[in-house]
Amino acid sequence: MMKKIFMTCTAMTVLLAVAAGAQTADELQWEDVDVAYTYTAPSEGKYKDDVDQSEVKLGSKVRVLNMDEAGFDLSVGVFGQVNYWSFDDSRLDDLDLYKVEIPVAAKFQATDEIPVTATLRPGVHSDFDALSGDDLWLSGSVVGEYLYQEDLTFVLGLGVGEDFGDVQAFPIVGARWQATDAIMANLVFPRPKVTYTVSEDLKLFVAGEPTGGQWNVSHQTRTDYDLEQEGYRVGLGGEYRVMDGGWLYAMAGHEGNRKLQIAVDDDTVLGAGGEDLDDAIFVQIGFRMN
Repeated sequence: MMKKIFMTCTAMTVLLAVAAGAQTADELQWEDVDVAYTYTAPSEGKYKDDVDQSEVKLGSKVRVLNMDEAGFDLSVGVFGQVNYWSFDDSRLDDLDLYKVEIPVAAKFQATDEIPVTATLRPGVHSDFDALSGDDLWLSGSVVGEYLYQEDLTFVLGLGVGEDFGDVQAFPIVGARWQATDAIMANLVFPRPKVTYTVSEDLKLFVAGEPTGGQWNVSHQTRTDYDLEQEGYRVGLGGEYRVMDGGWLYAMAGHEGNRKLQIAVDDDTVLGAGGEDLDDAIFVQIGFRMN
């Protein structure tokens, strides 16, 4: 597992270095560095005995083209995710699964009042035991924003991906509302977040996020199979500023609507229909810089 994590981090570093080569070091504008670890407590369901999960995510992006006068902005980033599944069910081996993606985002003015961000996320979703065309992945989104008034922005868009398990289109819709000087309500589905600023260095929040994912998994003795994860987290948390622009954060809460499905050649082997995993408690810690 450690060798695969090293390979994942190395690949991300190389990809980001290639993106950074488009500009000199003085011109680079690093944005949205985020590293998070999430642990989901053991739960049962249709599987025998307990299933638990650990997840590590990290991502960042660099602006490679900025044309303020034309209202155009292009960024390239890297995103990595490692999921470790532990099964007491004797039919299943423990799994460590990986995502490596290269998000490419273009922001432009659809009209004078509506900026639009279009994002493509090519990548690899695999256990990295063997690579084939089945491991390649592409998702994306298009999102527009309308500043209705100084403290209220409406958001409308469309995403395509496995955010909810099955590959599907889903709406990105809602509003960002600065309700008071202390309360910021980012009520945009599928990742809403309401933040209360206690002080310059401390914030409290309630947030939700989907946990969907799909991977192609190799096996030494049988046909490769596809693993699909589904779920949604809702939790309470806090953020504490530890440096200029850098925040430590933690969140804990409930993960529901959970599903884990394994299919071979589109035929479901385990997890056919219904909720396959019981609801569970999760905890998350992380660091972000923006």
